Amino acid sequence: MMGIYFQINTEEGRAVATDGHRLVKLVMSEMKASEPVNFIVPEKALTLASKVATSDDCVILVDGSYVRLNFGDSHVLARVIDETYPNYEAVIPVENDRRLQVNKASMLSAVKRVGLYSSSMTNQIRLSIDKNSVEISAEDIERSSEARETVLCEYTGEPMVIGFNSIYLTEVLSNVDSEDAVFEFSSPNRAGVVTPAEQPDGEEMLMLIMPVMLNTYA
Repeated sequence: MMGIYFQINTEEGRAVATDGHRLVKLVMSEMKASEPVNFIVPEKALTLASKVATSDDCVILVDGSYVRLNFGDSHVLARVIDETYPNYEAVIPVENDRRLQVNKASMLSAVKRVGLYSSSMTNQIRLSIDKNSVEISAEDIERSSEARETVLCEYTGEPMVIGFNSIYLTEVLSNVDSEDAVFEFSSPNRAGVVTPAEQPDGEEMLMLIMPVMLNTYA
């Protein structure tokens, strides 16, 4: 889990990363291999690769314990992580009957502001979701402070209340490259699936964020 997992076949490629609280899966139709291959690249190696890349194209060579990323005149060589990656598909909910679509910028700004008033220990915020709006609230009993904001949305499903870590939710929303963000839920105690409302051709990004326990679930 300290690396990025690549699953590449002759039709498409996947890149997956998780820290146990959040997960991102990116599927790219242009990332193909002559034969199926799976490997895990250390996060530091890919961070370095993003800084030294001199070309939009990348050729990935996997040979034994090493992976080589070729960007034209720049090359990054790293040792792969020789472990079995967790079964990430098992934690992605597939039967989500609650769908929330909201303006990404409005939601992100509200989460950042309300998150300032959350507990410094938990960073917990509460989303109370109804048909046309989502109320974002937080409180810190020790500092006797609280905040709440309401953002307009489109929501289908039963009203619900779910809690998230404000820092994690901020990071997830910050990586939505679309005007609107789409949240899909099955229940308040299962992971929420976040996707951009519009995605580039040949790419499919999915992010997952685990909820935090609230005192009561609606």
